[in-house]
Amino acid sequence: MTIPEATLSVDTKENVSSTADKAAAESEEVEQASKPAGLVDSDRYHVRSELSQAPKVINDVLITAPPTKGDFAWRLRIRLFLSEYGFVDRLIVEDSTAPVYVEEDAIKQFRSARYSPGSIDGRQVKSQLVIDITEP
Repeated sequence: MTIPEATLSVDTKENVSSTADKAAAESEEVEQASKPAGLVDSDRYHVRSELSQAPKVINDVLITAPPTKGDFAWRLRIRLFLSEYGFVDRLIVEDSTAPVYVEEDAIKQFRSARYSPGSIDGRQVKSQLVIDITEP
């Protein structure tokens, strides 16, 4: 079953806070991937605030899962590291209260999705894309 009620949003903020110990370790990876700011660096994944144009999901991403019962709400935050060609180089789950089967399906779907790459002044660059998914 497709979860049509799930809300999908792309976070345009540069700084993302997370609460788990796992997220703290991954936050260090994100920080290292983002530094140093300034000139275009082919080995670095640029954050949204550094881009002239943000990367975008080209095709629809459908997350399937059995319906949840009651008032169970969940959220899932995924950070994608995209190549200058729009391919997923790396994916990190930064925060999740989603059921494991939803998280696994979301990872599978976002890894295989197609993306337009981010760019700086018309030049395609490696970039980061934060995806927030919530089920009210």
